This record gives sequence, structure tokens and C-alpha cells, in this order.
Amino acid sequence: PDVMSLKASSTFSQRNDSLQNSKKISIKPRLFLEKELIAFYQNLIDYHFNKKQVYIENCKDITHSIKLAGMDEYSHALNGVITKYTS
Repeated sequence: PDVMSLKASSTFSQRNDSLQNSKKISIKPRLFLEKELIAFYQNLIDYHFNKKQVYIENCKDITHSIKLAGMDEYSHALNGVITKYTS
């Protein structure tokens, strides 16, 4: 193996260790959640006025992102909001 390969491997290993340690951090969704919710409701409002499916897809992407961040229950609740206002 060349020096660059060893250096890259070491860098990825260090990053992986950092990512594994980050899983121990409790979720504090303040800023993330606020930004996500603004985008969620803006898309829901845009759908209300324009009826373009892209707005609903954006809402679903946001709920999926929230789920990936570990907030399954909140994601499920937002999916309920989508259903309520698009049915």
C-alpha cells in the first residue's frame, strides 16, 4: 500500500470513530427541528394553494429526515398532518 492509501484509511478510521461517538450525544432538536418545521409547513401551505404534488413530496422528505434523526414519533405525527390536510 502506498502512503496516500494509508493516510486516507487512517483519516476514514478517525472519522468513523468520531461518528460512532456522536451517536452518544442526546438529540437536541431545537434548531434542526425549527428549520425543518418551517419548511414542512411552508410546503403544506404551498400545496394548499397550488395543489402540486412536489410540495407533498417535500413534506414527506422532511418527515423522513426527522425520522432518520431519531425522532420517529414526531415523524409519524407529521405524516398524520399530511394525511389530514391532503385528503
